[in-house]
Amino acid sequence: MKEEKVRICRLCSEIKPIEDFEKDTRIKHHHTNRCKACKSKTQDKAARAYQHLRERSAKLGVEVEATVEEIKALYAMFEGLCIYCGEKETDDGPTWHLDHIRPLSQGGTNHASNLAIACPSCNLRKNKKTVVTHFFEDEKFRDINFVVLVHYIAYKSGQPAQEIRTDLINEHADFEVKRI
Repeated sequence: MKEEKVRICRLCSEIKPIEDFEKDTRIKHHHTNRCKACKSKTQDKAARAYQHLRERSAKLGVEVEATVEEIKALYAMFEGLCIYCGEKETDDGPTWHLDHIRPLSQGGTNHASNLAIACPSCNLRKNKKTVVTHFFEDEKFRDINFVVLVHYIAYKSGQPAQEIRTDLINEHADFEVKRI
């Protein structure tokens, strides 16, 4: 009779079969000390998006000024909705992107006030465009989403919404002049 191997998860303290733990790639024939269920709880979509932001920023040599807690708060604030089209992120679908409201290529930062969540298709369509340029060119970017975005930026930056709108329009004008 084969003896069933078990392990105690260091996070939930439950005794579980060894198959409920991932194989530890650092040590041959060993398993991790946290179960797969606990690992997936710690690797929520906001944490994965933050990790992707850190990896991308490291490649570009750009400092990450946002914390994982701020990104989780951002996800909670928008309730998993894309800031541009309003599509809802699903548990089994792709992780929404952290979009730079003002692109890094135009002087944007990795600060929480410059980040919003966007579905992959909206983020890829926006690319390096300004928010206003993207608004004019993408029929999925609805008026109400633009208003919410302006008020979000105003809230995070402590500036009046009218000033934010003016700044965004000026960035759009500069972007269009450079494009011409």
